[in-house]
Amino acid sequence: MAGACSSPSSATTTTTRTTRTSSSTKWTTRGGPNHGALSSTTTGPSPSVGASVSGQIITAWLASQSAFETAALTADANEPALAATTIDPQLSWTRSLLAKMHAAGQVARGRVKSGSPEVLALQGNRAIVQSCDYDTEVAVWAASGRPVPGLPGQVDYELIDSTMELTGSGWKLLTQSVGTGQCHGS
Repeated sequence: MAGACSSPSSATTTTTRTTRTSSSTKWTTRGGPNHGALSSTTTGPSPSVGASVSGQIITAWLASQSAFETAALTADANEPALAATTIDPQLSWTRSLLAKMHAAGQVARGRVKSGSPEVLALQGNRAIVQSCDYDTEVAVWAASGRPVPGLPGQVDYELIDSTMELTGSGWKLLTQSVGTGQCHGS
């Protein structure tokens, strides 16, 4: 899926991305408090973002995505890996989402195939990561295993925009927005 999502071509770009905010927005579900819009001034990929630092950020980002995926399989808002990889406001938003799924009798089934996540910007202790993922993880009714109606129960490509923050214990997911139908696999 390399090249499936475009990145800013200029050195300095202002990005604004709007995603669906209706109640049918996919639980996956990996959206967050930033769901709806991501507006920031970013500096495009640059040689100053060393491969080592970029690798650390991507590794931490992948761990945060895996933590959510694991928690969603049982709608477990207290999955320990969430707190190990994600911080507020995203952590609170994710836990709230998982609690709502649990209360509604929903869990997730399937996997997410991460595209080629890349660090688009690094400024101070924050980094912007973007990936075009093929999301086959869908919300299902726990009792029957049948997909829930609407976007949460559908497979789709998703454009993931995340802000990672460097903390005393490494890079953590700070915010994330998920847009369906905004990128396509190759």
